[in-house]
Amino acid sequence: MYHSALNTVYDACFLKFNEGKFGAANGLRLDGSPENPDATHPLEVWTGINFGIAAF
Repeated sequence: MYHSALNTVYDACFLKFNEGKFGAANGLRLDGSPENPDATHPLEVWTGINFGIAAF
């Protein structure tokens, strides 16, 4: 089950965010759009989150 979740995060938050050039964005929908377009954090790339995903 975790494999499917990680693949979903990789696809939506990494590949669909600037073609994966900056890391996984914080809060994107499955289509790569921001969860809340008026907020700033969905389009942020947080080092700790990316490290945690990579370490998993």
